Amino acid sequence: MPAERSLLRRLLHRWRRPPGRYDYARIRLTAADIEAKAYRRHLGGGADKWDRRGRFQVVMLRALGLEPHHRLLDAGCGPLRAGVHLIGTLDAGRYCGIDFNPDFIATARYLVATDGRLAAKAPRLERLDDFACEQLGDDRFDWVLAFSVLNHCDEPTRRAFFDRVPTILAPHATVVITHAAWFEESLLRDGPLQLHRMLHEPNDLEAGIDITAWGFDPPPAGRMFPVAVLKARAGRSDANRP
Repeated sequence: MPAERSLLRRLLHRWRRPPGRYDYARIRLTAADIEAKAYRRHLGGGADKWDRRGRFQVVMLRALGLEPHHRLLDAGCGPLRAGVHLIGTLDAGRYCGIDFNPDFIATARYLVATDGRLAAKAPRLERLDDFACEQLGDDRFDWVLAFSVLNHCDEPTRRAFFDRVPTILAPHATVVITHAAWFEESLLRDGPLQLHRMLHEPNDLEAGIDITAWGFDPPPAGRMFPVAVLKARAGRSDANRP
């Protein structure tokens, strides 16, 4: 039956493409939505766990070695759930957030513009498609965070991440990818990045960190772990390329 064949094609189409990325692509926010904080319902945990899950990302990066003077690229920053806390933690001019959803970036810019403490830190916020980091110019980053981002992406978009992000890394930079159950070291293909650590449970990050207190379910029910921690290979970051 034509109707049955059409339904089957739609189901196969959805199965082949991770739904998260395309759901995020369709999210639209009006100015009224942004003022009412309606964007909070679009990320895992919703409004109830918004602040805790955002603050956790600072705790995680600090445990891994992030310091205020480091330059951080928040790849898939969304509407700054973690960004507002990361901007406050870092020195002025050290935070850059990118996202492909224009309304998320509009939200991020609104939050910065309406908070003098954030505005004073002069964060950079850019809408980029498929991690087109070459559009960031000469900026070089000591840290890259992809928190619950690549798990929502299809294979070509993940490939773009591993191809393009290394072009804006400082020597000895660290890349942190969460929700990385899909990750395989072969994805790095002896490229500019190498696997440094694979965190499989919270205690691998730092003893005493209780992720349930930060709004996450404990493993194995919790989907945040594992976390892949990558390092730029010596002499292989774009800082040493033509």
